[in-house]
Amino acid sequence: MIEPHETATPRPRRRDHATRLHRWGHIVLIATLVVLLGSVALLWGWNTAAVDLFQAPTIKFKHALAFEAALAALVAVPLLVARGLAPTGRRRCRLV
Repeated sequence: MIEPHETATPRPRRRDHATRLHRWGHIVLIATLVVLLGSVALLWGWNTAAVDLFQAPTIKFKHALAFEAALAALVAVPLLVARGLAPTGRRRCRLV
């Protein structure tokens, strides 16, 4: 019998479904903010530096967003291939 001053070993806490959804909600919110703020920074940087220095045309927000997505894809694909998470076109044959 457990005395009142003694404590039993605590049961492992079950992760609640709402807690997991809450965590994913935070991840999605932070990722969205990073993408939007990155696009705004890219838009500002391009329209102040490239237009003045190189007489390049100004861009709109949708162009900055598309350029950021292209850069993310160019960075993500080699990383995924290196980790073995993306298809490489090679088939792995198992010898029986």
